[in-house]
Amino acid sequence: ISKIVYFKGKTKIESKDGIVYTNEGDFNTQTQVSNFRGRTKLEDEDYYLEGDSLYFDNTLKIGYALGNVFMQSKKDSLIAESDFAWYRGK
Repeated sequence: ISKIVYFKGKTKIESKDGIVYTNEGDFNTQTQVSNFRGRTKLEDEDYYLEGDSLYFDNTLKIGYALGNVFMQSKKDSLIAESDFAWYRGK
């Protein structure tokens, strides 16, 4: 049995941590690593992130977004736009 979930086409993923909208990607249930391709949007209580592709390691709490990145910190009233963004959690 595969430990990797693949998805293609418009996909909405909801969890207690937030919502992800993507067009394609995969999630490894064993390593807790996500790769999202196609225009991807992620939103939680504090942040909104959008990019052409997103990578996130849920175990290490690190990730990055590539291509046409837009990030908004709701609590800090901050907006940033770039071609690359790096995230390192707590």
